[in-house]
Amino acid sequence: MRRSAFIGACLLALGLVGSALPANAAAEPLTFAVDKTTAKHGETVTVTVTVTNTSTTPGQFGYLYFEPTYGTDFNQLKYEFTGCSGDISDCNAVGPNSHKGTLHPKVPIPAGGTETFALAYKIADDSPCGGTLSIGHNFWLYLETASGNIEKQGVAGPLTSVSC
Repeated sequence: MRRSAFIGACLLALGLVGSALPANAAAEPLTFAVDKTTAKHGETVTVTVTVTNTSTTPGQFGYLYFEPTYGTDFNQLKYEFTGCSGDISDCNAVGPNSHKGTLHPKVPIPAGGTETFALAYKIADDSPCGGTLSIGHNFWLYLETASGNIEKQGVAGPLTSVSC
């Protein structure tokens, strides 16, 4: 009886300690959404990226770099970025034949705060299409804070199938 009471008390204590963690401790620093999972030639796709400062201090400097996935590059899918918007101070991804780039979030990002960006790209009329051909990007996040840096490397963003 004493042993089961002791084990029960330990389990209860562990549960209370676990629930005392900050709400943002489990938050991912980088999350995504896409407005189209399938698109055709000439259509524009918007990828929404949210950066969460999982630190306990404000983010003072940061950047987000992105480039095509291996499959996007290997299959020579054709598209170009047409716009960057949201909580950014600059973005160098827009222009003819643009497939990758870097953007800088507006800072400071408060501890536990988020910033959201939208990256739009247009699928070229002569892009390969059909089957399992998809456009996707890998993302690298770097965010400096007084309590340490937040780094996420090679995070796969959402894919959009290119249908004919």
